[in-house]
Amino acid sequence: MLLRLLVFVLLLLSWNARAQNQPQPREYLLQQAGSAIRLDGIPDEEAWKNAISTENFQQHFPFDSALANTRTVVKMLYDDQFIYVSAVCYHQPEGDHVVSSLRRDFAYSRNDAFALYLDPLNDKTNGYCFALNPYGAQMEGLIQTGGGFGTSPEWDQVWYSEVKRYPDHWTLEMAIPFRSLRYKQTVSRWGLNFSRNNLRQNEGSVWNPVPRNFNVASIAFCGTLQWAGDIPAPGFNLALVPYGITQAYRNVADNQKTDVTPGVGLDARVSIRSSLNLDLTFNPDFAQVDVDRQITNLTRFSLFFPEQRAFFQENSDLFARFGFSKIRPFFSRRIGLFNGETVPILAGARLSGKVNETLRIGMMTVQTGEKTVNTASGPLKLAAQNHAVLAFQQDVFRNGSNIAFIMVNRDRTGGSDASEAFNRIVGVDYNLATRNNRWRGKFFYHQALRPVNQPDQYAHASWLNYSRPEWNIDWNHEYVGENYLADNGFVPRLFNFDQTSGREIRMAYWRLEPSITRRFYPRSKIVNNFGFGIYWNAYFRNGFQLNENQLQGNSFINFQNTATLRVEFNERKTGLLFPFNITGRQLLPLPVGDYFYRDMGFSYSSDVRKRFTWYLSGNTGTFYNGHKNSVAMGAAYRLQPWAVLSADFNSDEVNLPETYGRSLLQLIGPRAEITFNRSLFWTTFVQYNTQTQRMNIYTRLQWRFRPMSDLFIVYSDNSTTQPLTLLNQAFAVKLVYWLGV
Repeated sequence: MLLRLLVFVLLLLSWNARAQNQPQPREYLLQQAGSAIRLDGIPDEEAWKNAISTENFQQHFPFDSALANTRTVVKMLYDDQFIYVSAVCYHQPEGDHVVSSLRRDFAYSRNDAFALYLDPLNDKTNGYCFALNPYGAQMEGLIQTGGGFGTSPEWDQVWYSEVKRYPDHWTLEMAIPFRSLRYKQTVSRWGLNFSRNNLRQNEGSVWNPVPRNFNVASIAFCGTLQWAGDIPAPGFNLALVPYGITQAYRNVADNQKTDVTPGVGLDARVSIRSSLNLDLTFNPDFAQVDVDRQITNLTRFSLFFPEQRAFFQENSDLFARFGFSKIRPFFSRRIGLFNGETVPILAGARLSGKVNETLRIGMMTVQTGEKTVNTASGPLKLAAQNHAVLAFQQDVFRNGSNIAFIMVNRDRTGGSDASEAFNRIVGVDYNLATRNNRWRGKFFYHQALRPVNQPDQYAHASWLNYSRPEWNIDWNHEYVGENYLADNGFVPRLFNFDQTSGREIRMAYWRLEPSITRRFYPRSKIVNNFGFGIYWNAYFRNGFQLNENQLQGNSFINFQNTATLRVEFNERKTGLLFPFNITGRQLLPLPVGDYFYRDMGFSYSSDVRKRFTWYLSGNTGTFYNGHKNSVAMGAAYRLQPWAVLSADFNSDEVNLPETYGRSLLQLIGPRAEITFNRSLFWTTFVQYNTQTQRMNIYTRLQWRFRPMSDLFIVYSDNSTTQPLTLLNQAFAVKLVYWLGV
């Protein structure tokens, strides 16, 4: 009966989306360029003079109920190879532009910028973003799951642009190749929007209105791009990206000689159809990937670090967005990485995209080789494995909702190790979205399959969100069974470490996580909005015995100058089922039992428009059977537009009764990002972590000598902190060359 009621509610919400009164979206008629366009940032060619112009942007910040104070005029054209965009962005003559750097993939919210949003398949789910700042730095990103959480800038693609700056305006031209987009020629109406971030005048605006409680990248609020003629075929699209690398590694602690290793590899991208892409990789490499940021971990579970490898990026939502953030049936970092060590990837292939107007598919297979890795219990030989994923996503109700199916498979293909012969996950997700994004949700059921099946091999969850400018209400439930093993996934809460026996013990759990937030918008020149909220986060052991509980009250103020202030109070309960050493130091672990404690905290971040920005947060209160005082602070100075110098500092002072120890855990991270021009970047940062008693230095010089082609020079080293002793050093030179056919 309960299941039938839930299905009825979901169908009612989805169907209701079709009947909601929506403002008529704006339309732009895209015409063919009648003559050549010279890309120089000055839209003065004859073709531009005859193009249709559109303006009258509406404010998104600080308000969303009036036309923008600053004028933005946009034109678009196309030919058989490119979509062209020109814009004239006016501003007051006084003041400087706010630009973080010349580096590619800048943060839109921290820059004066103009952005284009395209939904070529008009499915309200996936699209593209292309943006420029006034100094010509590019940012492109994928829009996934409707864009409610912004864009994914890890996606890189070839496109062309130029800008020009003047005292009272700046102009831009974009040329986006059809081969960079995934679309169908039969879809003649695309989703379209433009946005403008004018921080020097503290205004954000959009072409087609987007309510201020939603991200400007939310393609549910796109207008319409209507093609005046036939959409050009992208033609055959083949991109080959070979690389060559030489790495030198020296284990200083063991007095080993420097080990020099050359390597070569290849990525290939083949366009099967305009909306369907085949990606291939052979002997991929990790040398260009940034080092993961270190985090002080005072929890009992593993932390999540995002995927940064190019092969896993495009259409990644087809594979990575199943489940929830901590119940992921597929997590690509499980492939080719084990406890921080690389495992050789021999080859991989991925077919992904849209096969018709409503159905997306994704198929991926990756083969890894054998590798002996170091573990706490000694060397471990990993067998060769095949990792495969199959996913389908079917749009329903034409409003951004979809039903998705996934199967994840890991098969041992050689040798033997401690892993089972295979591990599989099959599951179905229903993603709910209404036409105005007021209701959103996700509901899923996943089943694990193993050589010997056992009870409780499944997981299910639900999330439902109601959002308006004044209210945000969330409901969330999760259940993970004791035997829900996802070898290629990320389910950290399932595994509990018993420090007395040194064993990991799996335990099923329930989670309930509702919240409600009320927001107010006063007529004020200082405060943009303020509000308060209540948040409850509770974990239960199987049988609904409360194991952990967090009840939080919070309040916040968002200022007109972009500064923010938040205050919160927490009542907590933690039931330790096994002894636990909180700090990771060689101290006596806390005994099994229930711990009740409370804390309060605050956070403040300054005006992001200023050249000098800073943030400060603090938390104090009881902690298990003792006390904890935490401080996090950071500052950055922008030497516009050439450099950003920053530093972060985190300190956790944990004071437990004497038998369990006292610790001062600190993490210090100075960082320098130098952008000599739009093609040459130098990044250096240091991480000093007293919890792991490690310090590492990482420096990388990147020269983008042509589109998607880079030369990387990377140096890194690791040291102990007590005493400061160098452990190892690494140096790498890598050349990546993009060949498009």
